[in-house]
Amino acid sequence: MLKYIRLVTFLKRGFNMNIQKYRVNDLIELKKTHPCGNTVFKVLRVGATMRIVCQGCLRDMEIDRIKLEKATKKIIESEVRNSGSDTNQ
Repeated sequence: MLKYIRLVTFLKRGFNMNIQKYRVNDLIELKKTHPCGNTVFKVLRVGATMRIVCQGCLRDMEIDRIKLEKATKKIIESEVRNSGSDTNQ
């Protein structure tokens, strides 16, 4: 019963289950700066752990998706994808 009460109060506080949609080659801006002074990173791999590359010093790192979602300020640029139509026929 106590777990139920905690869950209800947690949901009443405005818990948001929106998952950010990251794609490979997205450029994202983080809230804090990298030690090189840059805040822009490129996404190399998506999943539970994500691989990102600093665009200033090209250092790559793996970070948990939840931590990355909390640290992301905004998604700057998303790769434009074709919807399956092939124009080179």
